[in-house]
Amino acid sequence: MDSMEIDEALEATRPLGRTQILLLIVVSLVNIQIAFLVVSVVFYAEVQPHHCALAATGYTINDSIPIQDGVLSRCEEFVEPPGEAGENTQSCSNGWEYETELYGQSIVSEWDLVCERDFLPDLSQTILFCGMAAGSIIAGPVSDKYGRKPTAIGGVILFNIIGIAVTFSPNYIVFVILRFLLATIFKSILIPLNTLLFESLVPRHRSLIGSIPAPIFTIGLILMAGIAYLLRDWRYFNLVMMSPGLIIMMISWKLPESARWLLSQGKQERAETVIRKVAKFNKSSIESITLSCNMPIQENRDVMSTTTFDQISIAENIPASDNKKNNTGSFKDLFKPPTLTVTVILTWLWISYTLGYFGFALTTGNLAGDPYLNFFLSGLIELPARILPLFIVKRTGSLLPLIIGFALSSLTMIGIVVARHEAENRGEEHGLDLLLTILALLGKFFAAFVFVPSNLLMVELFPTTIRNSGTGVVQLIGNIGSLAVPLLIYLDKFVLNLPFIIMATASMIASGLCFLLPETLNTVQPETPADLQLLFDSRRLCRRKQKVFQVNSPEGEKTHGLDHEIKTISANTLDEDLDQGRNNIGFDP
Repeated sequence: MDSMEIDEALEATRPLGRTQILLLIVVSLVNIQIAFLVVSVVFYAEVQPHHCALAATGYTINDSIPIQDGVLSRCEEFVEPPGEAGENTQSCSNGWEYETELYGQSIVSEWDLVCERDFLPDLSQTILFCGMAAGSIIAGPVSDKYGRKPTAIGGVILFNIIGIAVTFSPNYIVFVILRFLLATIFKSILIPLNTLLFESLVPRHRSLIGSIPAPIFTIGLILMAGIAYLLRDWRYFNLVMMSPGLIIMMISWKLPESARWLLSQGKQERAETVIRKVAKFNKSSIESITLSCNMPIQENRDVMSTTTFDQISIAENIPASDNKKNNTGSFKDLFKPPTLTVTVILTWLWISYTLGYFGFALTTGNLAGDPYLNFFLSGLIELPARILPLFIVKRTGSLLPLIIGFALSSLTMIGIVVARHEAENRGEEHGLDLLLTILALLGKFFAAFVFVPSNLLMVELFPTTIRNSGTGVVQLIGNIGSLAVPLLIYLDKFVLNLPFIIMATASMIASGLCFLLPETLNTVQPETPADLQLLFDSRRLCRRKQKVFQVNSPEGEKTHGLDHEIKTISANTLDEDLDQGRNNIGFDP
């Protein structure tokens, strides 16, 4: 039998067979697990209504605790009850009592994370995000060196052990340390399994399969609302939050190693064995197969490209000719014109996205009304926000959805600031609850809406020679937003509306910066910084009607009319870009 390229071999084994479906199920579970891991703090650490525990017998609550702003003080008690307004008070000397009917037992009520310690729940979330960042740095090189399957299996075993151990945390310090390790280890599941899925797909199926993970993440949020409603004790809740990881652990043993990775390591015989096993599992009739070794070995891939991607390095989907060109790029090119403009603007867009998305996601519990219903609605409205851009960008390009999405997100945040300020001036704590809930849901929609076009622009604008490094830098620096959100939420207690003012400003600036980027609709990806400069010269948003755009191709330099001929050349370019852009879908999330 003649030797076959890897994609030809996958085509011959039924390219969307039982193996690919199994991998898709596993990756879907991974996306549910990341939703459970990152956003569950909304229920873990909800602050229940509380007041000082009565220190003396024979006195009522009103005799022992002062009234502040119409409610019982949360952190003070009278020095000598019975007391009256204006008399000496002191910090709670006998602990606190919590109303647990709505939220049940949380880490706040169990470890008294209130008053002088009320910053600790938000700090725990920032530490969790630090663990995700650390995992990004570690998981990529490990997966590249030891393989996708061993890394994923080792990671999921450790993840489940640590995750179950979180349930039995005796105190806050142990809880935070275990959650940091949990987030770090999780990246060794997320990165190799997503890579394994895309490396097991032929190009024509990547667009379809790549559309699925983002909505699955949102489904995880919706499920979490129901689970939290049924289990109102954080320890039992945490055990159920680990269920996707346990299922992944049971299934992952059945997964094949990546034949692409084996070929890239020069292990042709093992790669052929994997293909034969895939063919058998997919019930294909192939009996023997010989793979071509023409696939380039990616030994010198830029470290940044493998350490900072959320789910998969774009390099896996770049044609061989492009990979060869990667060796000619320099990391310093990211900070030289014209690429510097792309690096700075896309980094700001990513900071703005993470600020906005997690700002809304982590403050859902602060909305008036039933917290479980609010969280459910917040997840539900995010579902179309994840799906619609996949279709819109094919017609409008990435810039217009970004401009509109960031601008409307900013306007909803400004509306929230005005509404909260008006309610405080009126002295009506709950006077504008419905309006605030509607604005928060709309803000969550627009914050999630910009995710897909933001990812797509990274693929479309960074030149091939430095695309991996560029995307890695953007996401690594851009995740400052997710690290800052918990602390911003805490500062809202001291400076009303500070988080929303910062988020609104960042989003509006992001919307304006998009006008400085070139439109990429119906264009080919730039191969080098010189090609990117041609994009800036001819396709900047306010100058889209320029007539000439020049790109380099293997056959030499060609000049194409933007309004007509380039559509013929790159009619499928956006589909290919979406394949690559979807690889980044996920949270560092």
